[in-house]
Amino acid sequence: MNAKKALAQLVLKLYGWKLIDNKPQHLKKYVLIAAPHTSNFDFTLAIASLWAGDIKGKYLIKKEHFWWPMSVFMRKTGGIPVDRENLKKDFTKTLVDMMKDTDEMVLLFTPEGTRGRVERWKTGFHRVARACQYPIVPAYADYGKKEIGFGEPFEPGDDLEADLRKLEKFYADKKARYPQYFNAAFYER
Repeated sequence: MNAKKALAQLVLKLYGWKLIDNKPQHLKKYVLIAAPHTSNFDFTLAIASLWAGDIKGKYLIKKEHFWWPMSVFMRKTGGIPVDRENLKKDFTKTLVDMMKDTDEMVLLFTPEGTRGRVERWKTGFHRVARACQYPIVPAYADYGKKEIGFGEPFEPGDDLEADLRKLEKFYADKKARYPQYFNAAFYER
């Protein structure tokens, strides 16, 4: 066992969390989405879960977190800075190219985009998955059960609304650290 994996397993154990090892073993490339995202501690759980699960992942995080010396840690752990004020159309293409240029890669999105309550999820994860023709895998951190796990992978379709309704069903029973900030009906109209 490598040192990162051992450290991650220790962190999860010390905090009383269990990683359900149901990640898709057969997939080498996919878009991973993580929710609910209502606390800074979710970041710790996400990194620990990636390492404990031997997932070669990269994650998107706002550029404001890339200050020295934190930027060294962010880059070493797979962080990709996002300038939310100046998102360019070619950012999706950059992510698609990054995924296609490797043999194995998981790209982690937190579609809520913030730790506060949102009415609608950001849908960049869907655009990237469709452009790459890679499946989407939903992941969760359920504070009620203190467990982290994965849902069934699915191929994103042409109907964004139908895909988001599937995700609403999946996340409906997951408990956030701060439930008042998690909108389980993030796409209902």
